[in-house]
Amino acid sequence: MDADANNVLWADYPSLGFNKDWIAINFNMFTNGGKFSHSRLYVFNKTNTYAGGTTRTLIDLPQHLSATIVPAITYDNSVGTLYCLQNWNGAFTNSQSLVKGFLRFYSITGSISSPNINTNQVFPATEPWSSSPSVANFAPQANSSVAIQNNDARI
Repeated sequence: MDADANNVLWADYPSLGFNKDWIAINFNMFTNGGKFSHSRLYVFNKTNTYAGGTTRTLIDLPQHLSATIVPAITYDNSVGTLYCLQNWNGAFTNSQSLVKGFLRFYSITGSISSPNINTNQVFPATEPWSSSPSVANFAPQANSSVAIQNNDARI
């Protein structure tokens, strides 16, 4: 799959999810100079894809919606909505000078052949986190004092 037929953007940081109807892949699109452009979501008709088809819907999200929207992996074949989550703002200071971290919730709905993405809600976290920590290995792992290198706070 060619992420940009005009060859002015390239795709990075892929994330994949699915439900009973769709397979969704999100990419962060960058200019050839390395500047973030926008987030791109490919939504494939799952039945068509399993049959060898290439039917897909391309959804380019505006830059202000930020990057790295992660589709959920949904094993329940009765769920028709495909949910997505994003690290919206890891450390936001509100009007009361309280610092909170926020996650943004999205959903993909509509007919199988014509999916739509919906911007649903922003959820405050109880404690903020850094989007770009000062050390590379900062993510904790269970039963170990050795932290994991995962670049930043993206999901």
